[in-house]
Amino acid sequence: MRGCTCHFAVKRMYARPSVALLIYNNRRQHVNESGSICHGPLDRDAIGPGAKKFLYHCDEVNQTAMSMIYVGMPEENVKQRYIEGIQRYCGPNPKVNSHASQFVQKLGMIIQRSTHELDLDDQASIWLWVARNNKMKFFYQDASENNAFILGIQTEWQLQQMIRFGHQSLMAAHSTFGIKKLKYPVSTILVFDSHQHALPVAWVIIRE
Repeated sequence: MRGCTCHFAVKRMYARPSVALLIYNNRRQHVNESGSICHGPLDRDAIGPGAKKFLYHCDEVNQTAMSMIYVGMPEENVKQRYIEGIQRYCGPNPKVNSHASQFVQKLGMIIQRSTHELDLDDQASIWLWVARNNKMKFFYQDASENNAFILGIQTEWQLQQMIRFGHQSLMAAHSTFGIKKLKYPVSTILVFDSHQHALPVAWVIIRE
């Protein structure tokens, strides 16, 4: 930031992952090595028509879009939800629509090209995935004569959203995805944000 020498600490707000607390040292003015104001309300380059504005991207918005694509929602729905998320932080911006289209298309292509088939044998592939992604696994039960196969998947971001919106609040389960098409049907655990939009906070894969 143009030679900024300011020191500050960043504290993560666990209950609100899109918010961070910046704690500066006791200096009243933020100056660079030459003694000039380097940022803040007194910085001439940071205010007025010459200031540059960038769209704010937080993990909450990006992860929501990724989750919607993973469960097969239409691209237009994902795009609209992504635009709403960006505008919630940045306000109306003419760049949002074009950026959202590019981002959602690129993300969809990445997901389509990715694969989680680690072995030709399904059971071996599952074992390998569970071993490599232990942090994302919150429940795993191997298939046997008496037990059905169950795999519960939840990312760190999803856990944060479940704590934030699901504690002492309404949660739901969507269990119709892939019942007829997939060998391993997927159930989605949902919470609802402050705008009553459904957020997927976990997936449960079950095969009898």
